[in-house]
This record gives sequence, C-alpha cells and structure tokens, in this order.
Amino acid sequence: TQDHYLFENISKLRSQRLMDEVMDALRATKGTDKEEETIRNVFERNQKRSVDDHMAEEMENALTSYGKVSFKRFIDTVPMICIEIMQKFTEKMNDALFDVTDADLDRLVSAPQSTLEIMGKLTREVEITKWYQCNQRDGLRRLLSV
Repeated sequence: TQDHYLFENISKLRSQRLMDEVMDALRATKGTDKEEETIRNVFERNQKRSVDDHMAEEMENALTSYGKVSFKRFIDTVPMICIEIMQKFTEKMNDALFDVTDADLDRLVSAPQSTLEIMGKLTREVEITKWYQCNQRDGLRRLLSV
C-alpha cells in the first residue's frame, strides 16, 4: 500500500523527533545568544547517530505509518462488508429455508430423546436434593426448639 496518507505519516514521523529536540533545546536557551549554536548541536548529534539507530527509527516510522493506513482502511471496509451481507441475508435465508418443512424444523430444534431422559433424571435429582435439605433444616429446628 503506497498512497499519500502513508507517505504523509512517514514524513511527519521522520521530522517529529528532530523537531521536538530542537524545540526543547530552544526553550532551554531562550533569552540567550546561544540559540543558533544549540540548533547546530542538535543537528550534529543527529548526524553522529549510528546507521543502526537511523535504520531502526526509519523502520519504526514505516511500521507506525502503515499501521495507521491499515487501520483506516479496515475501518472503512468493515461497514461496507456488513451492509453487503445484510442486503443479501434475507434472500439467501429465504432460499435456504424454502424447502424446509415443519417436521424438519421440529427435528432441528428438538433435543434427542436420550438428552431429554438425562435432563428429566437430573431435574428429579435436584428436586430430591432440595426436599432433603428442607427436611433436614426442619428437623434441626425441631431439635433446637426442644
């Protein structure tokens, strides 16, 4: 992806660190006659940085800029995909369900008999457990009240 937005971001990031350093140095020397010397020192320090430092900064700038472009494109594309899906949804759903009968629907939404039996067994176990808990509390109350 190479477009103006990507290159604008890279350009801003390339100059931003140096601009920040110059502005900080100027604030520190404000009101003195050393402003020109301070700016020269900032640029000399930048020139003395290693090739590895310059390459690392350039790679970081490229990745950061590409991330911004990618995110923007993602944000622009997702709603369009959703709209396209929703426009076709009803038609595709009607096509898919056209030949489905009531018996098919009952079969699809009903639990198998084995599952129903397990659910019934578990429900009875819960009811029995609750009954025992209630009876134990009542028995303890009677014992304690005597």
